[in-house]
Amino acid sequence: MSAPAIVRHAAIARRPSPSVRHEAPSRAGAALTIDDGGANA
Repeated sequence: MSAPAIVRHAAIARRPSPSVRHEAPSRAGAALTIDDGGANA
């Protein structure tokens, strides 16, 4: 790999991808739903 390609890859890897950004809220929402269900049970 050439140096510019390595730098570009590192920059892309450091940037959070949209899937990661969307996964966190959905995971938090699932945890809230589970907690809510336990409280209501």
